[in-house]
Order: sequence, then C-alpha cells, then structure tokens
Amino acid sequence: MKLRPKHALGILIKNRWEYTHQTLISLEKSRQDKSTYDLFIIDNDSDQENIRKLKQYAASSTLPIKRLFFIEDASISIAWNLFLKYAKEYEFKTKMDNDLVIESNIKILDKLESFSKQKNIDIAALIPLNKGVPFKMMLENVLAAKASGIPYLYGACMMISRKCFEKIGYFDERIERRMDIEYSHRAIRNRLRIGYPDDCWIRHLGAGRKNVTEEWADVKRRANIAKKIELDSPIKTYANSVWES
Repeated sequence: MKLRPKHALGILIKNRWEYTHQTLISLEKSRQDKSTYDLFIIDNDSDQENIRKLKQYAASSTLPIKRLFFIEDASISIAWNLFLKYAKEYEFKTKMDNDLVIESNIKILDKLESFSKQKNIDIAALIPLNKGVPFKMMLENVLAAKASGIPYLYGACMMISRKCFEKIGYFDERIERRMDIEYSHRAIRNRLRIGYPDDCWIRHLGAGRKNVTEEWADVKRRANIAKKIELDSPIKTYANSVWES
C-alpha cells in the first residue's frame, strides 16, 4: 500500500486558464519531488472552455493529481474548506492561488516545511511578489505590521500544519474572501505562530504593478475588515465547515 505523503497541495481555479496553466507548468518544472505531495485541484464554477482545458491538461500531466473537484459558485472560503476537509489527515496542507509561478530552483513545499520546523511556525507563507515591487521592501512592510500589532499572512501560498488545523479548524465561511487574515488572527489568539521565510518568495501573475505604498495600504484595509468582523461577531476558537455537516 502506498503511504500517504506528508504534503497536500491545493490549487483553486476559476477561469483564467492562461494563469492556471503557467502555475501548473511551474509546479511541474520545479525541483519539488513529486512523490512528496498529493495535488488537489478545485475548480470553482469556471466556464466550459476552461474546464475542458483543465481536464485535457490533467489527463497527460506528470503532476501527482490526487483529485479534481468541480463545484458550483461557492465562496472562496467554502471552496478552500473543501480542500482542507480532504487534506486534514496530511501533516501539511498548502493552499496556492492559480496565478502564481514557482521559481524552478525552489523546492517549495520542502522550503516551507523546513522553515516551519526550524522556527516552530504553525502557518508559513510565501510573499507573492508583484512585478516591480522589491522583495526586501515587501518583507520590511510585513515585519513592520507584526511589530505594530497587525500581523497578517498573505494567503496566496500558505502552509497550515496539522497542529494548527486540529486546534482552530477551518476558514470562517462568513468571510467570502480574504479569510486568511482572520485565520492568521485566530491562530495568534490561540498561541500559534505564523511567519514568512526571509529568503524566498513566489511570483504573482494576476496583479498589475503596484508601488509599495499602495500594497501596504491594501494590506491594512484588509486587516481592518477582518478586525471589524471579529469585533462585531466573534468566532469560536474552532471553526467548522459546511462540508463537514
């Protein structure tokens, strides 16, 4: 019997096949050993042409695709919780957007795992780097956020440990988008640790050029929205999912 690998990797898709294809090809070409993870692809109500292209790609791909899901018009938080449900027995669960490119020389899951273990981190994430935005300045901004009491993880490429999932559960499905902010806050309130490697990032295809001031203003705006939700309607320590009902 084949042993379950340590890692479950989920990619969420909704149309934009040109980006999705680049993401999958970069994963295929990366140095990450394909025996170390199972890949779950969740298509959230793409049009028929995108679905056709995805199925055609999956049929001949060398990626370790464990399962393809096709769901209809779910919120992003519910779609990601479907992945977490099927990945809950894996030691590490990594969610990844479909507009990211992995640098070919990076073993992305090994990198996040080693960082998590070395630094005792429960949720590790890579900074998604938009074109024209220097990595050093992005890293300085997120470190400043941590120092000012507004810690936040970009959810574009986020690894969740088994310990973290067992303690706080699923994403809050009342938050349709940017639920990773609240998830980060909930982890901290439960004395879990979050962080970014300071020597690695992931390229973001889906956004246009932003300067650092605009990027940071956007982060603060999202953090404030999450904070308002928490204050208006505090969540339980552990969040469930409709997929478990």
